[in-house]
Amino acid sequence: MSSYFKNGSYLTLRLSGPGVERFITLCGNRHIPLWAIRADGKFFEVNIHYRDWEQGKTLLSKTGTQAVIVKKHGLPFLLPSFRPRILFFLGCAAAVGWLLYSTQLIWHIEYEGNYSITEDQLTDFMAEQGVWVGIPKSSLDLESLEKALREEFPLITWTSGKINGTVLEISMKENERPDVTLPVMAAEEATGLYATADGTVISIYVRNGVALVARGDEVKKGDLLVDGRIPVPDEDGETDHYLLYEADADILVETTVQVSLSLEQIYAAKAYTGRESRGFYFTYGQTIYKLPWTAVSWKEKDQLLEPIIQAALGGVQLGFGLFDAKEYQTVEKIYGPAEAEAILYTEFEKNNTILVEKGVQIISENVTIEKTEDSYLLCGELTVRYAAVESEIMEEAAEEIDDGEGL
Repeated sequence: MSSYFKNGSYLTLRLSGPGVERFITLCGNRHIPLWAIRADGKFFEVNIHYRDWEQGKTLLSKTGTQAVIVKKHGLPFLLPSFRPRILFFLGCAAAVGWLLYSTQLIWHIEYEGNYSITEDQLTDFMAEQGVWVGIPKSSLDLESLEKALREEFPLITWTSGKINGTVLEISMKENERPDVTLPVMAAEEATGLYATADGTVISIYVRNGVALVARGDEVKKGDLLVDGRIPVPDEDGETDHYLLYEADADILVETTVQVSLSLEQIYAAKAYTGRESRGFYFTYGQTIYKLPWTAVSWKEKDQLLEPIIQAALGGVQLGFGLFDAKEYQTVEKIYGPAEAEAILYTEFEKNNTILVEKGVQIISENVTIEKTEDSYLLCGELTVRYAAVESEIMEEAAEEIDDGEGL
């Protein structure tokens, strides 16, 4: 490598003195290449390879020629200037190395085609299979993963895994064919599943009963979605009678929920007077007694009890401890716009969290805050998906049959 640096670098010299011509001649005799030779008044400028510079200095001394290095060319002379910036170049090299390494990892997992199965269920299952964000691509066995998905979720009839850059794409198809599912056991009376809200059916998987709607259908509150009466045809194909069952299905409906929260502008707040009291107390049952010289008659106060001893005597609870009391006065304050907005949005997010814990999927939200004469009002709507159905007993007009008869 050092020979490469020497061979690829050269010097530009400015020569002066009476022996310049002799120096150039001796260099030619000793096969020391000089090029780009030009006269500049009393001086000559020449280029000489860096590898020949040591031998050239001997000839300079021999001919009495003075030489000044005008310019240095090549990598060996460039490297010293990089030394103060070595950390910068090392950082660049590390960044490039990390970038190349990170492209070999999975940084996002996308699911497509899941309607009845939630992403949370799929994510938990993938974690059980050892697949998560940050896993190396080389450790993925897509064929085994596809098989495991079909075995874990019988509703999935087809799966396909593909790596696109740093994204793992999982595509699937859920079983949409059966509109009627043969139930296990007949019931004494039929029940149906009815919609509890207006919306769009996102997914439906029937276990018992006859599905009257399909994915993508619009439904109204009170509509019958799954009928618990399964018709039994006669020889002519007409309905002879019905089997009665308790309808059972997983139905996901997308609907719009109206949101409304209000906050009064004026509210009661505590203004502490600065008066405080500390002393001892004892309890007898549920009654608290304070020593006369430490008791306070303040109308409004915060009081903190610190029990020291608690015991039971003859079935009666006894106690002894310290108390701290701070006096305050109730005053009226007014919420400013920013403060009111923060409180309303905090309450709004708290309500959303409760919905999510109940299994509601929040797709989008569109809310605004308005100021009325004496309050602030947060109103708008949420687009949500949840099992907006309820089971009700159906009034039967058909003949009920026993369990021994089949379809």
